[in-house]
Amino acid sequence: MAIPNGYIPIRSWFEGQGQKVNWDQNTKTINAGNFTFKPGDYIEENGVSYINPTKLAGSYLSQPQQQLNQQTLQPYIDTAKSIYEPIYNTRSEALQRALNNISSQAENQRRLAEGAYQNSRSALQRQETQDEEKARRSAIARGTYSSGLYDHAQQELDKAYAPEYQQLESNKAANLANIASQAALASENLASQGKDLEAQMMQNIMNTALQNFQQGQTGQSQKTQQLANYLLNLGQLNNEQEKYQSSPEAQPWYLDLYKQSLQTDIAAKNRSNRPSTVSTPKDTLSKNATNNAIAQVYTYKSKDEALTALSQYGQAMANQGIDLQAVYKAIESRWPY
Repeated sequence: MAIPNGYIPIRSWFEGQGQKVNWDQNTKTINAGNFTFKPGDYIEENGVSYINPTKLAGSYLSQPQQQLNQQTLQPYIDTAKSIYEPIYNTRSEALQRALNNISSQAENQRRLAEGAYQNSRSALQRQETQDEEKARRSAIARGTYSSGLYDHAQQELDKAYAPEYQQLESNKAANLANIASQAALASENLASQGKDLEAQMMQNIMNTALQNFQQGQTGQSQKTQQLANYLLNLGQLNNEQEKYQSSPEAQPWYLDLYKQSLQTDIAAKNRSNRPSTVSTPKDTLSKNATNNAIAQVYTYKSKDEALTALSQYGQAMANQGIDLQAVYKAIESRWPY
């Protein structure tokens, strides 16, 4: 089977665009890019499958636009993540370091508070011991050490110091609570910043993914339209060529008839340019004009083009005294076949 002029080899077309082409031997089906071509959609010659460009253009124009869903959006999300995640990680690490510093500072403050408490308690205990020693010596000096009076005095001394010990404990608890509260507030603030940062990153990723998806759809639509227009133009050109090839003008016998008609017409025009007197039959013919016309023959690209021009402008040339028969012979001489 002869391949019609302009038909496109399917594999070369799609692989040239970086798309895969697969052949299913069982069903005689061609899977090319996003398209599937079944028997009847293409013709085959010497193991190569060809398709009408107009039909292929229709396939491009009829394919549905890609729908927005998680699967189609995921590649764009992954690309956006590769852009924003390094920025997010850098900022997140900075927040984590700040959080670690808060914990470290809070721990240092707790140790200082514990140390201050221990120092104050030790000082109070030393003071209490000194007071107890004074009371004991006083009781010995008065001879009341072994009596109940010394025990009573010791109890009173314990009561006197009890509030101070309680105050120390209260101050310690208040200091530790204040340190914990400040650390928790600072940590909460940083945690809030971390959540805001993560939310901002996700928002940026989704916005960028959606924008890139839409741009990709627009770009793909434009590319598809351009391909379809090219194929439609190619198909139209092929149709015009087929019409011409099937027309009488394209047949060899038509050119022969055209030559015969042109020769007859040239002879008639040459006769009409000759004077009625026999003495000067060729005086009206201009040699210079004829030579110029013959030189113009070599400016045409084909014999058909030259003959068409001679037929169209022959009357005007004859009126200028140009020997049309000489011009025709020049055409035949340049293109003898």
